[in-house]
Amino acid sequence: MSRILILEDEEGFQTLLADVLQHAGHTVVGARSGDAGLRRVAEQSFDLLLVDNHMPGLTGLAFFEMFRAAGHTAPVIIMTAFADVPVVVAAMRLGAVDFLIKPFGLDTLLPLVERCLRAARIAPAQTAPHAAPTP
Repeated sequence: MSRILILEDEEGFQTLLADVLQHAGHTVVGARSGDAGLRRVAEQSFDLLLVDNHMPGLTGLAFFEMFRAAGHTAPVIIMTAFADVPVVVAAMRLGAVDFLIKPFGLDTLLPLVERCLRAARIAPAQTAPHAAPTP
C-alpha cells in the first residue's frame, strides 16, 4: 500500500502506531528525532508523514518547515500532547493536512490516514494537464 514515516520520540507510542498502520497494510518507517526524520526523507520518499511536534532537539514544526523547504510535498499530520494554537496555525500555514491532539483513539487515526492518502492520490490527477484531443 503506502509508505508512512512516523516521527515520534516516544518509542512505545511509535511502535503502537506502526503496528496499527502495518496491520492495515502500510509500510512504516520510524524516526525518533527531527534530524533522523530529515535523514529518512532524504533517503526515500513517503506517501504520508505523522510528525510529533514536541521532541528533544528539532521540533516537529521545525522539521516540517525544512521538509517543505526541501521541496517535499507528501501530506503531513502533526501530532502533539499540547493544544498550542500558534503551533496549529503555523502547521496549517505550512500545509499540514490535520492536527491530532494526544491521546487520540486509534479509531480516529486509521480513517484520517486513509482519507489523507486518498486525497493525495486524487490531487495530482486533478492538477495534471489534460491531453489534447487527437484529430
